[in-house]
Amino acid sequence: PGAVAAAVPALLRAAAVRARAGVMDHFAAGKGPDGGAWVPLAYRRPRGGDQPLQDTGRLRNSVTARVDGADVVLRASAPGARVHQFGAAIKPKRAGRLTFRV
Repeated sequence: PGAVAAAVPALLRAAAVRARAGVMDHFAAGKGPDGGAWVPLAYRRPRGGDQPLQDTGRLRNSVTARVDGADVVLRASAPGARVHQFGAAIKPKRAGRLTFRV
């Protein structure tokens, strides 16, 4: 039991590295956390083409993984990360409707 307990921290660190790598793999393949493919954008962007979340790399680059006790914690710290993961009701602040320049 002592040798197993001693190996756990290293295993958790390796799991954290692999978990973050898995997120990076999903970004590269254009897949969500559930493995489903992202729907291509209707209008291509100058950077990132028709793939969502690929134009600036801010969300992808904000993903970190760490060990917290017996847990591996993945976190995306970019503004809007929670909206991408959990959704949100986005309402205009100064107008009757949202508009986007294409």
